[in-house]
Amino acid sequence: MDQYKDGFDPARFLQQMDEIPAFLTELPTGEGEDLPPLVAALQSLKYEEDDPDACAANYKDDGNFNFKLKKFRYAVENYDKALQLKVTKPDLLTALYWNRAAANFQLKNYRRTIKDCCEVLKIDPLHIKACYKGAQALFILEKYPEANLWIDNGLKVDDANTLFLELKAKVLAAEKKKIRDDRIRDREAKKLQSLRDAIKQRNIKLTPSNPWAGDSVAKTPSGASVSLREDGSLVWPVRLLFPEVDQQEFLDQVEEDSTFGDILRLVLDENPPPWDEKRAYNTKTARCFFCDPESKSIIYEASNALALRRILSDQNYLVENALPVFIVLSYSSDFCKAKYLSQFEKVVKITE
Repeated sequence: MDQYKDGFDPARFLQQMDEIPAFLTELPTGEGEDLPPLVAALQSLKYEEDDPDACAANYKDDGNFNFKLKKFRYAVENYDKALQLKVTKPDLLTALYWNRAAANFQLKNYRRTIKDCCEVLKIDPLHIKACYKGAQALFILEKYPEANLWIDNGLKVDDANTLFLELKAKVLAAEKKKIRDDRIRDREAKKLQSLRDAIKQRNIKLTPSNPWAGDSVAKTPSGASVSLREDGSLVWPVRLLFPEVDQQEFLDQVEEDSTFGDILRLVLDENPPPWDEKRAYNTKTARCFFCDPESKSIIYEASNALALRRILSDQNYLVENALPVFIVLSYSSDFCKAKYLSQFEKVVKITE
């Protein structure tokens, strides 16, 4: 011990005493701080008891010490080592299982908590704390029927226990909410399946094929998406692109039997967009187009007399993210033929 070769320094007497393992007043408390070798050696002596109960009691004391310091993982390790011994005293065994259950609860190891509480109750069926802690863990895991059983068992021991009564009220409320949420979820799942079936029956191709699975369903700025009415008809949101003026317009609810003339009338005639001051776009000159998903050299023009359903069911149309998109061009503009349509090898007009 070279640090003491010059004798004790009166000014550092207490500090020097703390450096001597036998006179330590407290152990390091840092999470990753190791004990000095001599201290660790001294501490290990208490685990060399011939009596397993005495050795287990020492581990329990260390576990309790770590629990007070909120070092719950270390506490669990202490209780684990104690329970690996052949403990014969029921009270000690009960304390070890209970303390480990409490430490695991703090670590959110709720299943381990329940398991240890079960061990406690095997030894002491009237252990009210273990019954309550197990019920708490089951409640957190949303095992409501099981939690109720544990609570009822606890109330048999103490029917006026406010902790059990309050927890029972929480469990019952959560159980009702879960039943209600499950019903809503089942109802929504059935509605979604009916919607998907209706789309499939119309031979409408979606990409991805199930946009609802990956939350890929596109919506309009106001939040509208495709829906199925009670009469079995589909209502679609529609996005219209105007490349000549770099603008777009959305329609939230378009019935599938609406014609493209109806769609353009809503956007261009009944509620003219502010960017079209000269009214260059109208139902007489404007048409809706879409590109071939397989061949970029072909563009299709939909007749204003055709219904939306007809085009969505067309073998060459692909609905991306459940939101139909169309390009709107005006034949009264040079941009339509000279600039936009000229980039395609072929323009296919769909009239029926």
